[in-house]
Amino acid sequence: MIGTQQLVKKVPFTVQVRQTRELCSNIIKCRHDEEGIKEILDDPAFKYYFIWFRSYGKSFVSGKVDFETEYGETYKFVMSLLDKYQNQDKVFCLGNWEGDWYLLPNNDKSIDAPTERIQGMIEWHQIRFSAIRTAREKYPDSRAKVFYYIEMNRVTDAWEKNMKRIVNEVLPHVQTDFVSLSSWELQEKSTEDIASIFDYINSYANYSDTFPWEQKIVIGEFGIPSYRFGFDGEKHSDANVEIYNKFKTLNCPFVLYWAMYNNEFKPDGKPKGLWLIDDEGNKVPFFHTMQKMCIEQGQGQLGP
Repeated sequence: MIGTQQLVKKVPFTVQVRQTRELCSNIIKCRHDEEGIKEILDDPAFKYYFIWFRSYGKSFVSGKVDFETEYGETYKFVMSLLDKYQNQDKVFCLGNWEGDWYLLPNNDKSIDAPTERIQGMIEWHQIRFSAIRTAREKYPDSRAKVFYYIEMNRVTDAWEKNMKRIVNEVLPHVQTDFVSLSSWELQEKSTEDIASIFDYINSYANYSDTFPWEQKIVIGEFGIPSYRFGFDGEKHSDANVEIYNKFKTLNCPFVLYWAMYNNEFKPDGKPKGLWLIDDEGNKVPFFHTMQKMCIEQGQGQLGP
């Protein structure tokens, strides 16, 4: 299934959600504390929620985890979801934002992740997943499902250079329902290379038997900005469809485009064009392409 992300702060969250409905995607991705989140969780237009839950990268970087708080907040949130939506077919996926940046001081991709951060992240994921698993056991017959994911964004550092990253230093020591890739580093590689990277990830991963899709790797972010094509909307659309089709070929159950509105700018101050709606409020061709794809996949219908 294909979807997009919100979280561009210059545009009200409610506006971005409305545009996602019009896109006909039944997938929403946002922070757990986003303004208006309660209404979005109730919205029948959405079935799948990807939620950055307490994902701020500050609770373990010293190597020490506040176990009581992390477990308690996670357990409480999951219990509230399962209690309220147990009779609805909703799917809640809780996880983190690009986790390798959490491991690397100052986002320095030239170094190995420090040992204390690796150990802290291992414990962080262990306690979060433990809370989710315990909460799920309280609602064995719930139609609503809650899954846990770990998102990575520097897998190729490990795959190509054997550097210390989440994939080879954290995944072997934790259990998760699935993993998410912020795919900027690998999205333009060949399908064959991406397949090899997926095999590499799966060789380290310790998946639970809970996630119902055979492929346990989802794409949390992908996208090529429009400026690379001189803001030619059709070329921008074609390039992103090509990337989506590579991930679809590899059976990724979810592939999420970044983003509905642009949030990155070139040195001259002009937008890069990571968007479905441009800075003048116009829907670019890829919006309409994605809309058609969503409808074909049965994700939703045209709405207000």
